[in-house]
Amino acid sequence: QLVFQKALKESKIAKTAKLTTLRHSFAVHSLENGIAITHLQKILGHSNIQTTSFYAPFAKTELNKIRSPYEDLISN
Repeated sequence: QLVFQKALKESKIAKTAKLTTLRHSFAVHSLENGIAITHLQKILGHSNIQTTSFYAPFAKTELNKIRSPYEDLISN
């Protein structure tokens, strides 16, 4: 926590943040980048998927940018 607070101060970011802010950001960005919520659940160490689902509403995922596995097959 002290290392994080020092880095935050040195970066001159005026926003209040804690280590949990990094965890939250990681979870949301992971979902936005298409990681399966079940994989994220394991990474975060949640025993209940509902705990991980908390992050889903914060993810700004555009449905038209989600690729089908079929698209990967035909593009190769």
